[in-house]
Amino acid sequence: MKSGMGTIGMHIRQYVPFTGPGECICGCKGGTLAASGADHIITATCSDWGCYGLMAALAYLKRDMEILHREEMEAEVMRVASRSGLIDMTGSLLPGIDGFNTRMNTGIVSLMRQCTAYAVRYSHNSDQWFGPVLGKGFFQKGGKEVENQSCG
Repeated sequence: MKSGMGTIGMHIRQYVPFTGPGECICGCKGGTLAASGADHIITATCSDWGCYGLMAALAYLKRDMEILHREEMEAEVMRVASRSGLIDMTGSLLPGIDGFNTRMNTGIVSLMRQCTAYAVRYSHNSDQWFGPVLGKGFFQKGGKEVENQSCG
């Protein structure tokens, strides 16, 4: 019996419509679940947001904010896609991604950019800020046990 992330395909086929064999509505007799495997996955309510998160992580690691696109580009891409006949999952030709409108998506891009820029700008302080937390073993497997202390 599979456990952990090895069961994700089974769960997706069980709970997400059109993913199992023979469920696709286009007549291909397949499903919409990807057949290829992955070493790592990124989960997100909207797949584009997962991509923005990956781009933000790369921008942080490379210290290059140009890797993560700007809000204006996001809005323009959505408008052009809509005008070109690309529909979102709701079947709408309105600019949107997975049912989320332009304002929501540009807001997510804006939030990602702001958080990433802040992290790049202040990462030199991280040892001072997080060193004591790491020193207590919080993120180590089987880290040091901290006694429950109460005031008063």
